[in-house]
Amino acid sequence: MPVSAEIKAQIFKHIPKTDVVEVVFEGPFLVIYLRNFHIYAERDDIPRRLAQELKKRIRLKPAEDEALDPEEAEEKARRLIPKKAIIHDVFFDTVNMEMQIELERPELVFVKPDLLKALRRETRWDVILHRKPPIESLILDFIKGVLQSTAKERKRFLRTLGEELYHKEMQVRASGKKNFVRVVALGGYREVGRSCTLVQTRNSRVIVDFGAPMGKPRDDAEENGPYYLYVAQPFDIDIHDIDEKKRSKYPFLIPMSANSLILTHAHMDHAGKIPTLIRLGYRGPIYLTKPTRDIAVALYHDYVKLNRMERGRPEFDIPDIKRFIVQSIPIGYHETTDVAPDIKLTFYHAGHILGSAIAHLHIGEGFYNIVITGDIRYGESLMFRKAENRFPRVEAVIVESTYGARDIPPRKKAVADLARIIDETVKGGGKVIIPVFAVGRAQEVMLAIEEAVSGGLMDRVEVFMDGMIDETTAIHTVYPEYMAPLLRDRITKYGENPFLAPYFHFIRNASQREEVLDSAEPLVVLTTSGMLTGGPVMEYLRAWGPNKLNSLIFVGYQAEGTLGREIQQGARTIVLPDGEEISLNLRIETVDGFSGHSGSRDLLRFLVHMHPRPKKVILCHGDEEAIKAFRRRLQEVRLGWEVLAPRNLDAIRLR
Repeated sequence: MPVSAEIKAQIFKHIPKTDVVEVVFEGPFLVIYLRNFHIYAERDDIPRRLAQELKKRIRLKPAEDEALDPEEAEEKARRLIPKKAIIHDVFFDTVNMEMQIELERPELVFVKPDLLKALRRETRWDVILHRKPPIESLILDFIKGVLQSTAKERKRFLRTLGEELYHKEMQVRASGKKNFVRVVALGGYREVGRSCTLVQTRNSRVIVDFGAPMGKPRDDAEENGPYYLYVAQPFDIDIHDIDEKKRSKYPFLIPMSANSLILTHAHMDHAGKIPTLIRLGYRGPIYLTKPTRDIAVALYHDYVKLNRMERGRPEFDIPDIKRFIVQSIPIGYHETTDVAPDIKLTFYHAGHILGSAIAHLHIGEGFYNIVITGDIRYGESLMFRKAENRFPRVEAVIVESTYGARDIPPRKKAVADLARIIDETVKGGGKVIIPVFAVGRAQEVMLAIEEAVSGGLMDRVEVFMDGMIDETTAIHTVYPEYMAPLLRDRITKYGENPFLAPYFHFIRNASQREEVLDSAEPLVVLTTSGMLTGGPVMEYLRAWGPNKLNSLIFVGYQAEGTLGREIQQGARTIVLPDGEEISLNLRIETVDGFSGHSGSRDLLRFLVHMHPRPKKVILCHGDEEAIKAFRRRLQEVRLGWEVLAPRNLDAIRLR
């Protein structure tokens, strides 16, 4: 469906018709391809005004024959960009008319808006800047390679999506039918794991998160996954036996008819089943932040690698991960984007992990507004600003309740406790095992150790990171602008990157791990998995668990049904995945305060100070104890809101 004459007429008020070569929707973006691009490269007021008038995301790009020859364009770019920025790579995407420049210090260009305009004006290309990771990353290279090799496919995908979205939007406006809004709890309600929420209107279906389970399945969870994969079908389906043709015959898969999928962050309990959905045939858009895309790809790769070794046949594989990249549409914070015919999405800071986002859904023309928090941290953090809770409008909020039954100590105490335990263990000749999630907790603990060493809370000690923490930390170093202002400025303005401290070492292969395991020196190891459900941590427990000089420190949430929870609750004889039984004689400690979640007090503060205050509060992402305790606390406050605690498969009509 071509762009309407009304939209074009509005564009022609700002840009002469003779300069407009093509106007087309590419996904949620209205893209205008131009002659004389050098004139408009400096006119950032034009896309801003058009966005306000048309209520669309606007992008201006040069027409195909407008851009300079790549060799000449690169020469101009190298002349304009400060030498201290250090260019590492220049790639020309002739499909999307983009010159992609990889720099060590892109902030030296970003701080000078006129310089970025000059680059576009002089080269006549749409210039995109990327930060080169200071830590080598095969995952980031993989993502870059997929984006470059699938440029044509991705453009076709975006144009098809854009046309469908625009066409359906026009139909909705013309129909005039009465709307409704309901949410369906499809996973992660009264439990932690397999998070998934369906938001449905008369005209749209949007899925928010699509996660894998954590720990052992509960008694009511017949399958190793979210309920929505199995509705109205027998429970013995093996997705490996469903070929491409047959997949289209499974209409029971609710997400197959969804307009879009929104991913709040990359942890597997929120993102883990998306490649499975893609293998089953989902070809719709996935809205997320750039860091979330990159981290998810890293975790998916790790899943495939581990499952090939342990089971031989993973639930999804590399082609599905590539499709995930193609179907992903990254958007930034505070950028309002059409994700369905009558639903607009805006991301806000969640404070949980890198790139994590709160999803604000604006339905219809002011018809209803829902906030889905995903996982949030409404409090101090070494890495991130606290979760945002100021929105244009809110009628209902779906809020996580992981720690709804208890509070979390301040970060300052957590850093001091961690430093004390490490120092005592190391000075006693022991080694320290810290199980961490590769994303979030690993980097938070690295920062805590660096702060403790530089602040004199503990002596310097060699710290080793195992279990793809190298890849996820590399991704963190690429996105300092997503971090707390103090940490961001420390990295970008002052050139002090705490992730590159000289006593931090990344284990990249089995031989390096063996060297650490055999070392006679006191040391610290941060390793996955954070809940002791598998991964390299098992090797460290096998080697060091029986020695009373060593320590095991938990710094993150341990879900019900995991080995981590069993040890926290007192288990001292454990069985490893290979069947070996070992005794744990080492010191076992839990240091609260590093969690990416809010405690009960901060969750309450988040809701009490939310503006505007919601009429409905719907609780999710917490076990029965946490949900019930937090529900009581909210009801005791008596602020006029209705508090709901649905179970999986419950549906709630909001309007």
